[in-house]
Amino acid sequence: MKRFWLAMSMVVLSVAALAYVYLPPLWHEWLGIALGGIVLCHCAINYRWFCRLMGVGDKGMPVAKIRFTAWSVYQVVLNVLLIISFSVTMVTGILLSKYLFVDIVPYTWHRALWIYEWHTVAAWSLPVVFGLHMGLHGRILLWRCSALSQKMRELWRTKGSLSAATNTEKKEWTKMVVGKGVRFLLIGGCIVGGLYGILANRLAERFFFVHVYSSPAADLPGEGYALVVVTMIGLYALIGYWLGNRIVRNKEQ
Repeated sequence: MKRFWLAMSMVVLSVAALAYVYLPPLWHEWLGIALGGIVLCHCAINYRWFCRLMGVGDKGMPVAKIRFTAWSVYQVVLNVLLIISFSVTMVTGILLSKYLFVDIVPYTWHRALWIYEWHTVAAWSLPVVFGLHMGLHGRILLWRCSALSQKMRELWRTKGSLSAATNTEKKEWTKMVVGKGVRFLLIGGCIVGGLYGILANRLAERFFFVHVYSSPAADLPGEGYALVVVTMIGLYALIGYWLGNRIVRNKEQ
């Protein structure tokens, strides 16, 4: 369960860090440091994956390396891209720091345009790669969300809010309809909001190192901007989930 909450914390901090236009610069730097700490915790918890990748066990003993099938290559590529994107974001962020690291970084680097461009590209690649990475664990995340919703329903039922629903078939039918409706709204919202976020944040131009001074998304209220970034991550998570299922199906065939 701690992996689930770490993943959710990374989503929240990533969205907050990308909403830099709404925050004081010092807050942006602190959010970046906090995000870095959580990412390191995530890597530490999943250290066995790195051990398997290198063929080294917990106590230095050799273990079976990861077999490079289509599925494992997909996993490794996404993880490596995520590590590279985050590392570049952190390093360039430290070099551009105006508060926390201003005394240890040469002043000329704070003004270097190429560092700013790389920071922008790497930072905006995080929702893309992070969303695809979340899609790898789509089944687990769906199970966790289902478990949480089940606990909420049980809590709601114990308070008597559902006491009138005594018919079992009626409850099951309502549960199915509500579940499908919520799923449809979530998936549709991620697709529509994610596509709007890609266009409104001018992602294609940023990835080609075009200096974007402003974007339509920056004109939104802070809550709307955060929601757009969340739906962008959700859209790429759906794409990652679909790609993972395609690879698994091809493997089974």
